[in-house]
This record gives sequence, structure tokens and C-alpha cells, in this order.
Amino acid sequence: KTHSADGAEGEAGALYTEMPNMMNMCDFNTIIHGKDEEGGLFEDLHLFENPDFFDGHDKFYVYLPDNVLTYEIFAAYYDEGSDILRRFDYTTYEGCESYLEQMYGMREMGKNEREGWEELTPYHFLVTLDGSSDGERQYVVCGAMVGDAAGKINRVILD
Repeated sequence: KTHSADGAEGEAGALYTEMPNMMNMCDFNTIIHGKDEEGGLFEDLHLFENPDFFDGHDKFYVYLPDNVLTYEIFAAYYDEGSDILRRFDYTTYEGCESYLEQMYGMREMGKNEREGWEELTPYHFLVTLDGSSDGERQYVVCGAMVGDAAGKINRVILD
């Protein structure tokens, strides 16, 4: 949390994924963590708390060495619980469905959702931008992949 991606000390920290997520972005839900406090790389995540900002900013991009992925932001909210990645078995259809049911069933005050994404399935590719956790809650911005410039994103889901 106090070092940049190149290992140098820096209060902004670094963006990172955890070992359970594959580096090729082919998981159902890749969690990208970052500091959302003042000066952190995800400080601006909290702008999505404002419904007007949420409505006016609908995409983010993930740049890989050999690909560019485009994600449409479909939700932004405070998540109750500090470990999104381990609460569900994203390798199974049932685990992915459980995550989607919890996310859409959550009635969080201030939750922003974009219409047209109510029919997400375990066959989608999601990224969750995850702000720092205080152990109980963290602010997340969720996107579904809508563009794969190199056409490389694919996976098998177990029933």
C-alpha cells in the first residue's frame, strides 16, 4: 500500500490483482485493488457516488501488453465485506450466479446502477475496481467487458 508498481516508495500505492485472478483477464470477476484515500490511484472512484458523474462516465479501459479491453460501468456502491474474491467460487456457474444475485439484491443507499445490465450471466467478463477496505466496507465500481481488441478473452465455466 505504500509502494508503486516498480517497488519505489510512494503514498499513491499501486494497482494490483490477487493470485486467484488470472493475469490474462479471463476470469468472471477480476478484482483490481487500489488506494482510494486522498492521493491514492483510486481516489477518483468516489466520484461515482454522484449520480450525475455516474451517468456521464460509462466506460473504463484495461491496457495489457498485447490487448486493450473496454468495460462498461454498470454499478458503483459500498460493498459490505472486505473479500469479494473469496466469498464466491467464480470457477463455477453457481458461484458466479450467487455473486450476481447478491450484487443485484443489495439495497445499498447511494448505489448507482446503469439500466440494461440486469441480465448479466456467468458468461460475462467483469472487473471490479476495489477501493481500500476498512475491514467492513469498500467502495467498488463494476464494469462488464464490451470490447476485446485482440479477441483473446475466453474461458470455460464448470457446471
